[in-house]
Amino acid sequence: MEECSHINKLIKETERLKITLQSIGDGVITTDSSGNISMMNRAAENLTGWTAGEAKGKPIGEVFVIVNKSTGKPLESPFTYVLKAKKPVGLKKHTVLISKDGKESYISANSAPIINDKNQIRGIVVVFRDITRIIRAERELANEKKNLKLIFDSAPIGMVIVNKHYKIIRTNDSLLGFSNIDGSNIINKKLGEGMCCANSSKFDQHFKNKGECRDCKILKTIDTVFETGKAVYGIEVEQAFLINSEKKRLWLRLNAVPLVLDGEEVVLITFDNITGKKKMEWELKRAKEEAEAANKAKSEFLANMSHEIRTPLNGIIGMTKLTLNTNLDEEQRENINIINSCAHMLLNVINDILDYSKIEAGKMTLESIQFNITALLDEVCKAHMVKAKEKGLEFSYRVDRYLPQNLVGDPNKLSQVLNNLLSNAVKFTDVGEVSITVDVMEVFKNKIKLRFAVSDTGIGISKEDVKKLFKSFSQVDGSITRKYGGTGLGLVISKRIVEMMGGDIWLESEPGRGSTFYFTCELINENGREFNEERCKYDNKGKLNKKLNVLIVEDDEVNQKVLSKAVKCEGHLVTTANNGVEALDLIKRKKFDLVLMDVQMPEMDGIETTRKIREMEEGTENHVPIIAITAHALKGDREKFLLSGMDGYIAKPVKFEELFSTINDIFGVKQHEIVKRYEEDTTKAEEDYQDGKINQDGQVYEKYKLKKSFLDNKSIADYIEDLEKALKKRDKKQIEINAAKIKNIAKEKEEKNISFKILLLARKGSYDEMHRYIDELKKWFLN
Repeated sequence: MEECSHINKLIKETERLKITLQSIGDGVITTDSSGNISMMNRAAENLTGWTAGEAKGKPIGEVFVIVNKSTGKPLESPFTYVLKAKKPVGLKKHTVLISKDGKESYISANSAPIINDKNQIRGIVVVFRDITRIIRAERELANEKKNLKLIFDSAPIGMVIVNKHYKIIRTNDSLLGFSNIDGSNIINKKLGEGMCCANSSKFDQHFKNKGECRDCKILKTIDTVFETGKAVYGIEVEQAFLINSEKKRLWLRLNAVPLVLDGEEVVLITFDNITGKKKMEWELKRAKEEAEAANKAKSEFLANMSHEIRTPLNGIIGMTKLTLNTNLDEEQRENINIINSCAHMLLNVINDILDYSKIEAGKMTLESIQFNITALLDEVCKAHMVKAKEKGLEFSYRVDRYLPQNLVGDPNKLSQVLNNLLSNAVKFTDVGEVSITVDVMEVFKNKIKLRFAVSDTGIGISKEDVKKLFKSFSQVDGSITRKYGGTGLGLVISKRIVEMMGGDIWLESEPGRGSTFYFTCELINENGREFNEERCKYDNKGKLNKKLNVLIVEDDEVNQKVLSKAVKCEGHLVTTANNGVEALDLIKRKKFDLVLMDVQMPEMDGIETTRKIREMEEGTENHVPIIAITAHALKGDREKFLLSGMDGYIAKPVKFEELFSTINDIFGVKQHEIVKRYEEDTTKAEEDYQDGKINQDGQVYEKYKLKKSFLDNKSIADYIEDLEKALKKRDKKQIEINAAKIKNIAKEKEEKNISFKILLLARKGSYDEMHRYIDELKKWFLN
């Protein structure tokens, strides 16, 4: 019974051992004394590709096939190794197990003999595991280290790794290259023994202290990184003396980054040798100083030469004036006048150069004297009115009614800016008008800010060419210099003067439509007069007592605000729209007493918007008054806008007295007067029809054939003939003049539009397109 119990116990232990062997992750194979497999667990099955049943009884070398991966040669079976050694044997690291299906796996294996009670080898046991992932990870890590070392060594900037004791652990070739330090001598030494950035007076002390010099920025930076655990970037070391390199002085920029290397806290320091860059900066600085000195010398020379030239030139001008007061014959007087004119032209050039040289030399200053600004404006404008009149231009100026008379500033410099802008406006305008307006922008304490606007209907400037303005010796193109003359310095000088007066200067322009130059300046208002709410009230005769609901249609935010404030000051209600589309939407939903309509707007312009409003009013008794507000208007544009359905016209910059006067005029006309005027016009038209002056299409011919211009006693037929002659010669100026005169004489909307199109084509230089419109004019007037 005891023997049976012992056998059962052994059986149970054997079963327990089998279960354990089957459940472990390592492969286990046992053999008999002949080396044939007696047992194999599941892990071994998975790694070898053999089932336990297939492998049982086979030689272990047939199932457990291993090779040396480094050499590729087969290895002896574990059974052979154990028999030879008669003790446990481990396989080499690069051992690879080849499974039944040819799959290769790196393994770690140990083999041990199975000894019986007679100390005889009855077989072996092999325990092995798959370490393929570990081997691959080790290789990747080795490759990464290799690559990092390659990057470290080949980096274009110097690198050094130090520990907390400043001991150098590693350096790269770049550091050794620019420092001329022997790499074998610097490793394991303190950083201070290899290099220092102390100034030259501390250099010898640094040698004595063996790198403990506290003036060293490098050592201080390392301390900071270890203390804070944070990287430090962009430290510039102005003087770095490298020991072992004959006290070579360098200019370095360093970065310091904390790292952990092989379990030790270290700091990686990168050194960028910026000595060459600093030398270049010094050279550039020296070159700049030399250039500034040369420029200053040039400016001083120009200033001196300008003064030297002005002295005899003033003598020439003075003597020509005196000579003109003597008895001269016609030819002599003409010659002296030419000399006088040329001398003044030369004087203007010299004055521009003198002012420009003062600006460059930083010697231009402003005076601070009391002057009467109204008298100044009168004097400036009178000088340009004569030239404008000679060219047939209209000239006007308006001054803010609340502008103080006596101000303190530099009247000469202010006159210089105004003269330059007005001179350009008259010079570049052949048809239309030139105007100047002065508005009070701000009054605070004893200072006053003014805004000046000089407008013309001249050639205009494109947005691209505006960038060329306000630059020295610059004009829009060379043909302007040849045609109109000038140094190209006037606007540069004006800009500098305006800036010195605490202001700014800018331009709004459109090719073929004219330009408006704006500038602001600050002057001293000794009276200290300030605005109050009552100043908003314009003293228009017959001022409206009725509160109007006004719609302002304006795309420019600043102009919108200015108009809104002015209209609100008169006690009216204001609604704003940014374009014609918004305006139409508002008019459909709300009733307005008046519309102030900007002409040039995105999406839908003022003329198209007005046309649609009038279409909406057809068949009703509604008629909302519309006042056109536009900039750069040509002479005759008033009629164009009125014919398009508008009731009034105001040119920008808006004169508020004119605006409210126009509003009063519109609302001062009684409804019965409108009806009466309409009836009178209708009766007159019927009489003309009965007299045969109007054909069935309503077109009038004889009237226009006979009508003469009150200016030169010419008929439209004469102007059309002159227009054709000018077109053959491509004489832009004469085309504009004749087209403008036809437009002014014409009565019908279509006739005005045709002549206006010719005027615009002339400004664009599109001569070939004009023939069609001239033929249309002939049909209207000459048939």
